[in-house]
Amino acid sequence: MTKHMSKMGGKRRPPRRAVETLVVAGLCALVAAAGFWVAYSGRLEVWLAERGWMSSFEEAQQVAQPSSSPQQAARDGLATYTWAELSDISRQIEAVGPDGALSAAQHFGLANADGTLSSALRVVTLSDGTQFGVRLVGLLQDERADGRGPVGLSFLAAECVGHRPMRADGSAQGGWPGSDLRAWIEQELAPALPAELADYLVPVAKRSNQTGRVEDLALVDVASVAPSAELLWVPSAVEVCGPVSWFEDAYGPNHARLDELVNAEGAQYQLFAQGGVTAREDPAGLCARSWQGVPCGWWYRTPYVLLSDAYYGALDSGYPAGTFEAGDAQGVVVGFCL
Repeated sequence: MTKHMSKMGGKRRPPRRAVETLVVAGLCALVAAAGFWVAYSGRLEVWLAERGWMSSFEEAQQVAQPSSSPQQAARDGLATYTWAELSDISRQIEAVGPDGALSAAQHFGLANADGTLSSALRVVTLSDGTQFGVRLVGLLQDERADGRGPVGLSFLAAECVGHRPMRADGSAQGGWPGSDLRAWIEQELAPALPAELADYLVPVAKRSNQTGRVEDLALVDVASVAPSAELLWVPSAVEVCGPVSWFEDAYGPNHARLDELVNAEGAQYQLFAQGGVTAREDPAGLCARSWQGVPCGWWYRTPYVLLSDAYYGALDSGYPAGTFEAGDAQGVVVGFCL
């Protein structure tokens, strides 16, 4: 019957082996084409990015997973970028988010291969000619004051930019928001910044104890730690030292609520965490500062609060935790975000 149908003009089926060969060849061709497209599209994206034809989001996505292509090599170090370029890098770090921030920072030479932030300095020159170095201290660690999420890059001065009391009348009432030091930073220091930096500063929400001195432990309330919008600021104790247990260690568990006040003022910056800074040690010397060439202590915005008009700060020896009377003149170390 089969032979009869063949003779009547029925089509012959190709041998099974030939079919299998064709299928395998087709799959190989698809794999090769896919590989070519991946390689080619990668080069195409690089070419487009170099000419500014990729959107910011697409470029940020590429930075999060940079290739080893020489075409993607970025400049090495903080000082090699303009403030405008650093502001753009900050936006790209925001775009890739926490999972891609470190890779992006490494790509731009702002972080090392081991995951630590670069120790490079960038010099800022004030209108009166005063110069001070600044250092990158954190990625995505400060929240924008307008509530639009974390800002990409946070910086802190590596030297004191002034030597002033926290409050001239010696009071800690009102905490950081009511201090003379904050007013001086806003009214005198900020206007002295170079325009090429000032134009790119991002206001952030910095948490601080806004009550100051309390006379009774029963009146201690963590709700007194609240955010304020800051363009320039001094760091809190916890942002430098990490979580503390000073009061509980000294006076027992019933004083732990005072430690809660301190620890509610933010989180330790990456630079200090990677350097092993705690409330009792600073093995890398990251807290040492000077004013006019002389080592000096410097302010944290954190009040000591209980029966005292004092604030915490780093000592002139570089020890990360001490206290100063609010009316004493101490070094001013400012931070800002781009």
